[in-house]
Amino acid sequence: MSSISERVRKALVEVSRELGVPIGRVLDAYFGFNPARYRIRRIVEDGGSVTYLELVVEGSRPGTVYLAKYARGRVTCTCPAASRGRVCRHAVAAAVAAKVVEVIEDKNARSS
Repeated sequence: MSSISERVRKALVEVSRELGVPIGRVLDAYFGFNPARYRIRRIVEDGGSVTYLELVVEGSRPGTVYLAKYARGRVTCTCPAASRGRVCRHAVAAAVAAKVVEVIEDKNARSS
């Protein structure tokens, strides 16, 4: 049985591969996740996998809010960077949140 940290590491590598972004950007999203600015609004799970997640993100300008979505390995966001076709940090954070939720759910299932 692998440790929780090993499962998180694997999940973060999976996000990097799924989105085609450098692992450094994934780690920035993981370690920079600020609960005061990021809030999971909706999660849909199927058989222990997160199939859909909505992440509400408070922008850097007061009153600015974006919606990042993760759906089966694909991400979208309403921010300006995403509208220019980039995989923005909010979208990466949504994917990271989905994978970390899966790891936590798996850990809870194993311990019950």
